[in-house]
Amino acid sequence: MKKSIDPIPECPSACPAIIEKPEWGALQAKKKPRKLKVSSAQLVIIHHTKTESCYKQALCHAKVRKIQDEHINNNSWSDIGPNFLIGEDGNVYEGRGGTIAEKAALNAAKKLIKCGVDSGKINKTYVLLAHKQVAQTACPGNKLFNVIKKWPGWQSNPRR
Repeated sequence: MKKSIDPIPECPSACPAIIEKPEWGALQAKKKPRKLKVSSAQLVIIHHTKTESCYKQALCHAKVRKIQDEHINNNSWSDIGPNFLIGEDGNVYEGRGGTIAEKAALNAAKKLIKCGVDSGKINKTYVLLAHKQVAQTACPGNKLFNVIKKWPGWQSNPRR
């Protein structure tokens, strides 16, 4: 049976707790990440990992470690790709600096974006995009894409 998705309630402005890399057992990055040249992000891009969901923190830690390992050892990247990962447990996992996501994960994503705006790390006029809007991919899938199209900041045809 497919789960129905309730409308996402507005999130309070408090930032979500972020589980830092040492807490989830990250490998050491192969090199230090470059400093961003802008003070606040103009784009927020939602991506999915295309892995099984994790509802318990220990399992989510293991999944994030596996993603980092694949990015470093299979893709030859210097570190994990995403800036943040959000588990179905509702936790946000520090990264580089099929089914719809559960409400806890969607709320955590909205809180993280709002926190970024409130702290000046994301520009107040940011554009929210799905991964498939900027790359040749089906990610994040049609169900999640249809959800984020209703979020503030989303644009169908962003200016480049």
